[in-house]
Amino acid sequence: MKAARDLPIYETAAQYQGPAFMIHGTGDVVVPYTYSLRYQRIYFQGQVKLVEGEDHGFSKNTKGATRAVADFFCEQLKSKF
Repeated sequence: MKAARDLPIYETAAQYQGPAFMIHGTGDVVVPYTYSLRYQRIYFQGQVKLVEGEDHGFSKNTKGATRAVADFFCEQLKSKF
């Protein structure tokens, strides 16, 4: 069984050409926020929102994280219609 760390995640991600939104807490100890910064450079239309001090599950400000994601989707829908 392959572990996620053994998969070519960045090479696979580079094939995606659509909009991408990464929201990441700077206090995430499960997945460092620098991973999202790397994805931002890979994705053609990548955007990153870093949330200071937030953890992996956004337990400090779930509503704020939800609002940021909803705003991104709203902007995407506006650009399509």
